[in-house]
Amino acid sequence: MFRNYFKTGLRFLKKNKLFAGINLFGLSISLATSFIILLFVINELSYDHCHKNRGRIFRVLNFYPDIKNTVSSTPYILGSVLKEKFPQIEKTIRIMPIQLTFKTENGAISETAISTDSDVFDIFTLQLVEGSPKNNLLEDINSIVISRELAGKLFGRKNAVGKEIGATINDKDQLFTVRGVFENIPENSTFRAQCILNGRWSLDYVNKKLHIANAEVSWSQDLWITWVLLSKNVISNRCRKR
Repeated sequence: MFRNYFKTGLRFLKKNKLFAGINLFGLSISLATSFIILLFVINELSYDHCHKNRGRIFRVLNFYPDIKNTVSSTPYILGSVLKEKFPQIEKTIRIMPIQLTFKTENGAISETAISTDSDVFDIFTLQLVEGSPKNNLLEDINSIVISRELAGKLFGRKNAVGKEIGATINDKDQLFTVRGVFENIPENSTFRAQCILNGRWSLDYVNKKLHIANAEVSWSQDLWITWVLLSKNVISNRCRKR
């Protein structure tokens, strides 16, 4: 029976080639579009799944009532005040992108570095392939932690930890010491970085550009992104109430 249906269908297609072609073309476009939408949805739903604490990580937003606008930029001092005033907050970090140009034997390599605090390794899941987060990797202002990809560009296959690398930052030459190398961060992560520096570099940058000396305590300079890690108890209580 199926064979007869198949033959009948083929005869119909041969007699109505234009009609069949239009329908097959439309079906192909529909299937291709559906697959693209499906892949997009899967990618969006998998965002930030690389971070083990994703259910406890929140970005602080800044709302301006006068202009009714919400932005992610916040003052540097906000992070320390939140941690001091709210026991529900376990850790906070302040982040600012800053331009960095490495000097290598093969030429210059420009990267947008992240200037932040050492707690970034406790909030986000940055798997270290060299170095240890217990060493407070960003404690020294000359410390730098780089991705595996950047380590390959700068040092090839050699062990990068302990190596020194010259770079230009804030319009001056500086010598950095590599304290760690982390695995490349997936594309579907909100937090992305190739290299991470001590947070003091962003403060120096703002103080210099704005001709001030108190960016770390100023509430008017909202140029940093503040991330907080809530304690496990807060999330557990929230789930129970739901």
